[in-house]
Amino acid sequence: TLLLFRSGVETRYNGARSALEIAQWVRSRIAPASKEMKPILGAAKKSSVLARDAVVVGFFAADDVPELVAFHELADGFRNDVQFNHVVGEGAMAIAKQEFGAMSDTYAFVLVRDVRLPVRKGEEKYVLFEGESFDPETGREFLIGNIRSLVNFGTKENWMKRFAGLRPLIVMVTDVDWEATRLIQYEIDQLAEVAEKYPDVSCAIVDPEELEDLVSQLGLGDHDEDAVATFLQDDYKRFPLPGRFTAQSMIEHLERHARGELKPYLRSQKEPPRNLGPLRTLVASAFDRLAGDTSKSVVTVFISQVSTDCQKFEAVLKKVHKQLSSESVLFFRYDIDRNDLPGALTASEISSTPVLVMWPAGRDRWAQPEIYKGRRRVDSILEFIEKHSAQPEQDDDGTAHRDEL
Repeated sequence: TLLLFRSGVETRYNGARSALEIAQWVRSRIAPASKEMKPILGAAKKSSVLARDAVVVGFFAADDVPELVAFHELADGFRNDVQFNHVVGEGAMAIAKQEFGAMSDTYAFVLVRDVRLPVRKGEEKYVLFEGESFDPETGREFLIGNIRSLVNFGTKENWMKRFAGLRPLIVMVTDVDWEATRLIQYEIDQLAEVAEKYPDVSCAIVDPEELEDLVSQLGLGDHDEDAVATFLQDDYKRFPLPGRFTAQSMIEHLERHARGELKPYLRSQKEPPRNLGPLRTLVASAFDRLAGDTSKSVVTVFISQVSTDCQKFEAVLKKVHKQLSSESVLFFRYDIDRNDLPGALTASEISSTPVLVMWPAGRDRWAQPEIYKGRRRVDSILEFIEKHSAQPEQDDDGTAHRDEL
């Protein structure tokens, strides 16, 4: 795990494990969070197109304007989330007044939305901060309240920070030519129509080549339509729209969901025809059937096909199975690249494979399992299994005893 601390704020590195990638990441975090722009008419609006996202632009009459210090502090706090630019000096305020209607002679703080995307009725494609005074806190409140527009582009740069945890959410998938987004103007307008009808539902447009893994997770990986979509609910249940996306088809889809007529999509690989051996393959669609017997403990290693560490760990687990030689413990492998996570497990708990978990006998399989955090050694894993295989204390009625908090 690689962490960078700047002004007491922790940033975790989640990129590739190469010296070049890490060096580029460190340089990007050490550099000032806001980049200075030249005072050129139209440059601020163009920056949102280049970023494929909303950007923040500050205009300041001089370097000694107090609000410039607050602006840099705000930018540093959002450096992982939003692109910041600033214009300082002669001509800055003239541009702010001409383009964005700024009233102050010393500073202006503007959120510029991607000019290619529609906004809600009565809104502009930019939002000018009009508070009585500007400081990091008022700037933060303004930014959080206005960052998302009616329809947004979801990209590899902004997906995790802007949309991954956002619910309810409609994701439309279509091929995007970033140099000519007018080619998908019909699809954009159709999505905007849905967004206007359902103001509490956020909407994002995703290119399938840029976010291929995400598209597969959403249940939209195999399709022949020009545009497809899915609806995500609070508990990450996904409801892919059958057929081509249009405003009418999505509205009908949402109405069916409201009536409880839709079943959520479950991503699962096919169960192998000969699923035998000491380490069987567990898949999402057969989870309850293969691992649902609560009279037995279930030990599962969560793997990724691209990890060589997973292959080595599987070999260790097979040795554990051989030494344990107990029919009361079932051993499985579970491919997280091809299956949704089961039960109470979250992506953060299985973010770095291999991960070994255990559902002891008597525990509901959809409850939180025990997660192994020891060394990848046979004796350590055996100790872990034996510890959690111990029979729970029984109450007078024969049920497992639980301490009350």
